[in-house]
Amino acid sequence: MCIYKDLSLKMKIKSRCLPINVRSICSRIRQVARVSSVGSIAAILGWGNIAQAQVTLSPLSIDVQAKGGQAQGVIDIRNTGNTVFRARVYAEPFTYDRDTGFKVLTSSPADLRPYLQFSPQELNLPPGDLRRVRVTIKLPPNQPDGEYRAMIFTEPLTDLSSGKKADNTTTIVTRIGSAVYVRQGNAKPNITVANAKWNPDTSRVQILVRNSGTASIQNSANWSLSQGGKVIQAAETPMATVLAGSDRNLVMEGGTTAPALAPGVYQLTGTLTSGGEPRQNQSFTFNVTVTGGSKKTAGSIPVDRR
Repeated sequence: MCIYKDLSLKMKIKSRCLPINVRSICSRIRQVARVSSVGSIAAILGWGNIAQAQVTLSPLSIDVQAKGGQAQGVIDIRNTGNTVFRARVYAEPFTYDRDTGFKVLTSSPADLRPYLQFSPQELNLPPGDLRRVRVTIKLPPNQPDGEYRAMIFTEPLTDLSSGKKADNTTTIVTRIGSAVYVRQGNAKPNITVANAKWNPDTSRVQILVRNSGTASIQNSANWSLSQGGKVIQAAETPMATVLAGSDRNLVMEGGTTAPALAPGVYQLTGTLTSGGEPRQNQSFTFNVTVTGGSKKTAGSIPVDRR
């Protein structure tokens, strides 16, 4: 199974002789998700019969302050394909692992599901139609202050298969999620850049962003990597959510044209921008020792922006 964090995509491969390389599939899905919030994965893969069930979901994140213990939101789901889209809508608790990103949980102290209502819970969407899923949150009067969250998934009720034979079938099951964050009382984030280091597994520099606050927040970084006063790499990381009371590594991705890094000591400088209004900026400077050097790569690491 290949799980892609940005679109919460579940990919199940059942085949004795795969028609295409699994890593290639995952890489191409990541390319789609970096530029779009829609479920049009199969079109990029070139699987015409799967592409018929494309759907879009907006927004990918709902962030609201509870007033009087209540909050509301709306998720728009549109069928952009040419066949009827049948799906179920359900919620699950989640977290972001420091390194691997999105992860579904079985339970969580911040689980929003006991206080979450949404309708409809099943969709039968003709081609071109849009359906609004209305989300309502009702917290009890004695609910402690803090943040509560859940991922509302939309998942097809039937598998989309690119093969007809039982012993040689590639099955794609997509589930697109919208993250719902509800703040109760005076819940606020508290963001710091804890450290920076070279990751030999990814051959990239990364910074550890720590959120010691009680509310989640999205963060991005403008950064440059220098050696001997000369800038070697510079770019901006995509927005990535750091959950309340957790931390997360942001990868300093230089892009496809960035030169490879030779072993040595580099100076990483940048500005971390935390979302919300008003936006908050904090500067950081670290010395980073690169060991083994890096190879110039054609792809970049996907980031879940919710």
